[in-house]
Amino acid sequence: MKHLNTILLFFTISLTAFAQTLDSLTFQFSDLTLRQALQEISTQTGVQFIFSDALIDGKSVNGCYAGASIDSTLHHLLTDTQIAFRHIKNGRIVLHPSDQRIIKGYVYDAENGQGLPFANITLKGTDHGTAANDQGYFALANHITDPCTLSVSYIGYQPGEVIADVQGGTSPVNVPLANDPIMTRELTVTSQKTPLLELQGSPGYIKFAPEQMEAIPSTGPNELHRAIQFMPGVSGIQEKPEGLYVMGGTPDQNLVLLDGMPIYKSTHFFGLVSAFHPDAIDSVELHLSGYPAQYGGHLSSVMQYHVDSAIGKPLKLGAGVDFMQMYAHARVPVSDKIGVTLAARRTFLDFARPQSYSSVYGFLTKNPSYYSAPVYTYHDISAKIQYITNQNTNIEASSYYSRDYVDRNDTEGSYNSISNYNKWYNKALGLKIDKKLFPIFYSRFTASYSELQSNFKRIDPFPFGFSYDVGSLFFENTNHLVYYNIKLDNSLAITPNAKIHFGLEKQNYELDFSHTRMYEIDPANYNITSNTGSYGTKSSHIIYNGYVHTEFQFKSLNLEPGFRINRLEQNLEYSTEPRFTANFKWNNLKLFAHWGHYHQYTYEKYGEIYFNGNSPWWNFSQSPSFSVNRSSGVKYTNPLFNIELEGYQKSFNNLNLPVANDGEYMTGSGSSHGMIASLAFNWKNYKAWCSYHWSDSDYTIPNFNEGLSFPLNFHRKHELKMMIQSTHRGWDWTISGILASGQPFTPIRSYYSLYDLNNHDITVIQQGTFNSARMGNYSRCDVKLSRQFKNKLDLDWTTGIVWLNFLEDDNLWRYDSYQAYYSWQEKKDMLSFVFLFFIQAEFNGKDNR
Repeated sequence: MKHLNTILLFFTISLTAFAQTLDSLTFQFSDLTLRQALQEISTQTGVQFIFSDALIDGKSVNGCYAGASIDSTLHHLLTDTQIAFRHIKNGRIVLHPSDQRIIKGYVYDAENGQGLPFANITLKGTDHGTAANDQGYFALANHITDPCTLSVSYIGYQPGEVIADVQGGTSPVNVPLANDPIMTRELTVTSQKTPLLELQGSPGYIKFAPEQMEAIPSTGPNELHRAIQFMPGVSGIQEKPEGLYVMGGTPDQNLVLLDGMPIYKSTHFFGLVSAFHPDAIDSVELHLSGYPAQYGGHLSSVMQYHVDSAIGKPLKLGAGVDFMQMYAHARVPVSDKIGVTLAARRTFLDFARPQSYSSVYGFLTKNPSYYSAPVYTYHDISAKIQYITNQNTNIEASSYYSRDYVDRNDTEGSYNSISNYNKWYNKALGLKIDKKLFPIFYSRFTASYSELQSNFKRIDPFPFGFSYDVGSLFFENTNHLVYYNIKLDNSLAITPNAKIHFGLEKQNYELDFSHTRMYEIDPANYNITSNTGSYGTKSSHIIYNGYVHTEFQFKSLNLEPGFRINRLEQNLEYSTEPRFTANFKWNNLKLFAHWGHYHQYTYEKYGEIYFNGNSPWWNFSQSPSFSVNRSSGVKYTNPLFNIELEGYQKSFNNLNLPVANDGEYMTGSGSSHGMIASLAFNWKNYKAWCSYHWSDSDYTIPNFNEGLSFPLNFHRKHELKMMIQSTHRGWDWTISGILASGQPFTPIRSYYSLYDLNNHDITVIQQGTFNSARMGNYSRCDVKLSRQFKNKLDLDWTTGIVWLNFLEDDNLWRYDSYQAYYSWQEKKDMLSFVFLFFIQAEFNGKDNR
């Protein structure tokens, strides 16, 4: 027994030494054959390799491996050889042909089941790994046939490990990660999927969850449209007209997608309220500087709103009310394979209008012809049902409907009575089928239908100063846009570091515009000219698209070249769109750049006449607008703060430009360029963020403005946005501020009166150079205070108050007609001080997973 113990002790010491040796190997192979490399490993470790000559002949290796284990060394050595290895008894390793085993899995938040996009997955003991896709799914090629351990990490979450059985298991590897606040000596960073208002390191790419934007002061507890206005490069002061102006682009140049369905009117109440209920949205993706070849048809940006998925998540029910609307939402996991998400909102401004409503509407329609605020009603409904048939197939059906109605009935005694209203509605349906045909091949089929119809009607019984009823001047405009498409997207992981995305799409546009009138009146001679009639235009356009987008990942460099081709069926016209994105990372520093061509076939008429009656109005360009977008930047990140600097330049051709308040459009060309600097930092219990945007734009139109270039009405040369957020004794408070240059306007050179032969006074106004002057600077400060309460019934209550324009700054929107020429001009101010209140309740069921 004594000798046996001695032998066992010696054997244990030998194994320990042998294991330490195997875990601390150093090899350097330079143009060696695989046979020579295996012999060197065998000489240093004593491990015997068993293989057939045909398996290894003709293969060479290169590389240096220091401090690595034998498994790690072999894994790198055999990565590109289609050879796998397996340990057997007595320190022997068998080499055999690889069957390219693939480890599939899903990385998600352990609390709410939401996928963690782009999580890092590595094979423990090696640097071989991959990243999850934008929904948290991953596929990792592996040559080791024994069960192996995966190491999974994500910023703001505790790292996780899971054992993957690669001997033929078909079930995916589920990896839940728990939240883990990051602590440093003087820093607490609350874990969240994306830090507040942080770009992702690619040119202009931002992804955030709606709850991350709850701190931003807006008309309700969480307003997506207002949150996007605070993003770097997006104008945050365009209270009027509505829309998101991204890096010199107009709102119609943004492709807005709700679960893949294009939406052509994405706001309510003149841009103050997003058309999408934030409680129904899981995440928002923005491509602001330039977007990849998967998307097309718009010049400026892509804004994707993803509806929340109920599968694998607890039951959630909620409702709330603020100063202008009431809303409710539900997320119901019917089973482990079926989930339903519903959300609905409705304004109550048609039957209850608080004092703040007049304040908000006042800056929109300060017009002498209107004497009371109109009745404005809107509602929207979104729904999604998801069905997972098996581990490889996912089916989603989504729908959306919204309706807006503005009734301006202005009355002043019996002399002036006008019926004036406009209305519009959105309809959208979408079907999405995701299928993993092979472990490394992923395909998605999408079909969508989107419709926007708008109508404007005006009835004026006493037009142009008539003191008697002339039979009612009547006219009506209707605009109807129908869009539907089918699309097939494919993704192929050629290697863990090389992917190719490619697809085909067919798009159909149908546009219908009609105008109806009873008669017209000549205001110069006060004669009524009977001219009852109507006219309209109809057009149909079919566009075929194809694209290829590739990704190549190196240690510090990512390259993403792509190409898109479009074919307009009506005239057999082709347009090509090459695109390229590069990212380089070195320690805490990131460099990125983008270049691409873009075409757009439709455009929206907008302008200040929209707020005085007109509804949304879309048209199809005779030939597509074209732009070349370039951007580059640098980002520095450390645990305390992030700094980012980005520059961009856009050149436009054949662009439809608004050059008059009455909606007149002319075709021209131009350019927009600028620089964006942003800083975000966390210190103790405070979060702060600020950005500065300098921009310049020049547009020209043949035979217009004496051939001189000009900026568009929305342009702001300087724009500084700041926000600070903190929590004190359970109360969350936020202060945000904006300081910007004034917007351009056209000054008046002269003004005088003439009398015609009938002794009628005729006003003659001579305008100066178009948009050659600027109004005063813009400034605004908003404050938000909110608190969340919880009870034993898992019911979360959130209540708060918002002060918009807290310091009551007077911001000039426009001058009224020719009055800009005189010292007694009448100002048209923007949003005045407004006090808002909101309250909402939400039930969250327990996660029984």
